[in-house]
Amino acid sequence: MTSSLYAICAGLHEFLSLADDIVIDVPRIWQYIAELISPMLLDDDSEIPLDFLRRACSPLLSCEGGDKAALVISMVLLDAVHSLVSTPQQHCLLWVIIYIFGK
Repeated sequence: MTSSLYAICAGLHEFLSLADDIVIDVPRIWQYIAELISPMLLDDDSEIPLDFLRRACSPLLSCEGGDKAALVISMVLLDAVHSLVSTPQQHCLLWVIIYIFGK
């Protein structure tokens, strides 16, 4: 892990360790976190691997009320897909692909 990736991961760890308390005041915090992380994965110049999500979200494994790490990771991936798919036709095609391969 490069030093900049390590710094990003350390900063996210610190913030995410407080997120379970922040959710009381900001109910959509998981979505907002996803909207902050997904552009880092989509940037053409980014060297951030998908495994980064697992490491960055590890503080959320101990949150009350379920696995918030899985929630944030799924929201990051969903936000990334929404950023890549821009037309209604592309959305429709995406759902068809998900349906076909989901069987």
